[in-house]
Amino acid sequence: MSEVPQDPPVPGSPAHAPVGPPIPGDLLHALGARVLDPVSAPRLPGQGPLRPVPYVGDSLLVGGLPNGAAAPIIALLQQRLADGTNPRLAGVEVTVSDQDNGIAAIVAELDGEIEFGDGDRTLSELVDQVWTTRVTLTSTIPAGQQVDAFEALQHLRALGDPVSDEVSLEHVVIPGSLIGTSFWGGHGFGVSFWGGHGQGGAAIYWGRTPVAWTGLKPTSAAPRLNRTPVVAIPDTGLGRHPWFDGDPDVVIADQWRGLPLSNPAVGNPDATLGTDPRTGQLDELVGHGTFIAGLIRQQAPRAAILALPVMSGSGVVDEGSLRNALVGLLVRHLHGQLTGAADQIIDVLSLSLGYYHELPADDIRDGTFHRLIAEFVDAGVVVVAAAGNDSTTEPLLPAGFAAALPAVNLSAVTLAGVGALNPASDTVALFSNRGAWVTAHRQGASVVSTMPVDADGSAQAAVRFVDSDNHPRGSIDPDNFRSGFAVWNGTSFAAPVYAAEVAALLGRELRVAEEIKTVGNAPGPADFDVISMRARADVVRAEVKSWTQP
Repeated sequence: MSEVPQDPPVPGSPAHAPVGPPIPGDLLHALGARVLDPVSAPRLPGQGPLRPVPYVGDSLLVGGLPNGAAAPIIALLQQRLADGTNPRLAGVEVTVSDQDNGIAAIVAELDGEIEFGDGDRTLSELVDQVWTTRVTLTSTIPAGQQVDAFEALQHLRALGDPVSDEVSLEHVVIPGSLIGTSFWGGHGFGVSFWGGHGQGGAAIYWGRTPVAWTGLKPTSAAPRLNRTPVVAIPDTGLGRHPWFDGDPDVVIADQWRGLPLSNPAVGNPDATLGTDPRTGQLDELVGHGTFIAGLIRQQAPRAAILALPVMSGSGVVDEGSLRNALVGLLVRHLHGQLTGAADQIIDVLSLSLGYYHELPADDIRDGTFHRLIAEFVDAGVVVVAAAGNDSTTEPLLPAGFAAALPAVNLSAVTLAGVGALNPASDTVALFSNRGAWVTAHRQGASVVSTMPVDADGSAQAAVRFVDSDNHPRGSIDPDNFRSGFAVWNGTSFAAPVYAAEVAALLGRELRVAEEIKTVGNAPGPADFDVISMRARADVVRAEVKSWTQP
């Protein structure tokens, strides 16, 4: 065959939706990404309408380690691309990244240190089931021809190879939206979203505005635990703030034993505070991770915070970097459980980011990512994910994994997909996604939390002068966050509100466990083996889930 056979577009379907990236072109360019055009992209016979999603244009993700499950799939992919049935893919070479090639050796070394209690699999076998190897597609002829990863993936699917289920696009993951009306970076109605528009003419600079906090530091009167619950936050990192500076229970991590816990390409955006070189404005998502950490601290003051910088200050991360940082976090956690290293354990994973799949919900084939999230749950970690801000029923992944996808044999994962409530908690925010996979709602509109105290962009107060008494007077500087606090909107923040409630309840369960093991006047450490953590997680999930929703 010369091309992938296609069904005609379905009138009125998303294939006829306007195609225009809600992500600015310079951000797509930085990742080598493009937006799938549902009209012109190759579609297989019987395949549902495609979605206009952004993805890295020249790479695919293959399930497994490069010397494990991914090896035969990569070989077959190279063979299929070279079979000559699609001239546009002729001469395409498939290469594996250096990072992926080095991971297998690191995992093999760790294998010698720990043994799974059930003896069913080694650590290498576990990682082989959840790791995704990034392969780059490069055309050798003709010079300058651009390779399209989606066309290559569709070509593999069209040949009927079952292994294509273990190959996927490398989506661009964001904390905002891709389909329909775009609320960039966790924005919602009543505040500015991309382009500065809002409902009813209301507009707030980039969806966040400075406010003052006049209350106490949450940890001021909070009792300490022998071991505090740990909340892991893969996001934009953590910036300077009195609530976190110098706190031993706050850690910013980039790697563990050679395994990634962050995205090396971004550094720590909430500390570096990137700005637009042309306008001096703060990057759109600067402070996102710090804001989330503050929400955790407000309701669970003694919870430890593990900040994992994966997303840029502009609000994007390639899917491969996110997934593999999560694998590193999972291995670190399991290693801690099996060796008794309490400082490696996490109790809650709070995810305020995600992506939409290009295929309909009943045809999603993201089994590797699904397995990864399920492994966290199986290890006793409570997983919480933002539902997304597009007022759509399309599942934002990974929150969408909270519902079963029977067509591709993906069962529901016991995670919380969290939508946003308005401030009074009596209505769901207009921007919040909905569907069976949205399992909880928490306040996510106009919430107040922490911002890096040195975040100050180029915008200026509309009025500023010195009055006759020599006092400086003026209106609010819209991007001066030196107060350390802001108001912001989105399911990005509803999720950590829920996660904080979970962490607070886990703290209670840990105190009970410590009291049971008290020897004399010294409380004993709570057990954090898999069985104990699963039991505590089940108790907490049942209690939180019983709370009413609108």
